[in-house]
Amino acid sequence: MLPKYVSKRAKNALQYRRLFSGSKERFFRSMRCNQDSPPSAIQREAAELTAQYEAELRYRQAAHPDAVADADLDRIAGDYLRKLEREAGEFHRRQLSEEEAWANAVASEEVAGLDDFIEDQRAKGREGVGVETVPPALRPGPLTPWTAEEEKQLAVIQRAAEALRKPRRRPPRYLSQVMDWYAVNRDGKKPWDKESRNWSKLYRRFLHVVAVIGDRETEGLHVDRAINEGLREHVFREQERGIKGQSIKRNFQETVAAFRRVSVVYGLDWHIVSPVVSVTPPEEREVLMPQEWEAVLAGCHDNPGHISAAIVAGLHGLIPSEVGRLDAEDMMLHESVPYLRLFEGKSGQRRRIIPIVVGLDLLREHLLSAQQWIRKLTEEGPSATIKKRMRKWTGNPKLSHYCMRHTWNDRASAAQIDLLTQAHIGGWSAANKGTSFSPHMLKYGASGLEGDERLLGLAQAQRKVMQRLIDAEAALLGQESNVVPLRG
Repeated sequence: MLPKYVSKRAKNALQYRRLFSGSKERFFRSMRCNQDSPPSAIQREAAELTAQYEAELRYRQAAHPDAVADADLDRIAGDYLRKLEREAGEFHRRQLSEEEAWANAVASEEVAGLDDFIEDQRAKGREGVGVETVPPALRPGPLTPWTAEEEKQLAVIQRAAEALRKPRRRPPRYLSQVMDWYAVNRDGKKPWDKESRNWSKLYRRFLHVVAVIGDRETEGLHVDRAINEGLREHVFREQERGIKGQSIKRNFQETVAAFRRVSVVYGLDWHIVSPVVSVTPPEEREVLMPQEWEAVLAGCHDNPGHISAAIVAGLHGLIPSEVGRLDAEDMMLHESVPYLRLFEGKSGQRRRIIPIVVGLDLLREHLLSAQQWIRKLTEEGPSATIKKRMRKWTGNPKLSHYCMRHTWNDRASAAQIDLLTQAHIGGWSAANKGTSFSPHMLKYGASGLEGDERLLGLAQAQRKVMQRLIDAEAALLGQESNVVPLRG
């Protein structure tokens, strides 16, 4: 439920809209948050806009600028700059000469529109704007005092000009606080959800880099030099640990973005250079041979439990971290067409439907505990445990958990499954080209929608990809597969 005065607009946008008390005029602002933003972020921005509305209402009701509180005048001036597409502190620079400071003052007044406003007042024959020196015969008319509204407008413009050249509010005091600030101050992007696993992982990476740099004060001397040196040292240490260049670069890019953003917003004048990282060519992707594929499934049936459930999910194309992101309501394992659903991938929201065609009973009993097991692991994760079991069951010392995903992709290509179907099941970027899932199915599951053509089509494709395992499971159990075959 949206906060009061917040309404939905087109293209996922939100707007704050309300009438000014005692007037037919409306106060409305487009919101930074959108309909997908966390409720707490929407509530926080709505509260800020309520404070802005109340400040503007008091400003309108004031008989004279002296009756407007400084805090309200600051808010009105800030909103005035926003309409000009300008930001407070834009002309602030450290250690300016007297000439540079004078030039900045002139530039800020020009940007704020003070000169144009004074010229308009001269044209109206207002007092105190230099018209007195003009001979009476050349004046537009008799000089008149300013109206209260004009005086209030002048106060706002002067306050806006001052804000342009004043230091912005103080940045986070220490480098260790920058990422927390950046989470809700990303440039034109949705704030990070601090309750998500992705945020936890990002924040750990950031603190790892800051530990190398040293937790310095952001307004200290030569901070950017320390950041650049620390980033280079971080890259060197990661390479010494044997971490691939691609992973190192991916892991520090949001940290660099956070430092750059805080520098721009607060005028810190940091020059942050992304360190050079040697990117190694991707290794040849190992896939499971048919007998190895079957051996992994047999090993899971011989050793039922949460680890085997994670592996069975992997046979269907899910990596362990994706299993950890599943919630209980995403495990649609008791429908006539059993499937898992996953909404979010590495690079944003991707809707995936993963039909289950083997190991259904095992997943029904142990998948939730597999999810809980993966969520508890932080450092090494489940990969090492899964890798050991796969190597033990197959005798192949080169296998890792990711080989199951490569195998699924390879089998899907060999089975000539169309790219959009592969993307909907496997989560690759082709899924962004369009979707044919009912929003109600994605939100509430398949109950009442078991005959949906798209869901049946995905399940048929999954059976085609994994037909060898379906046959192997039937032979292994001495019965037909525990997944109901599809007709169509």
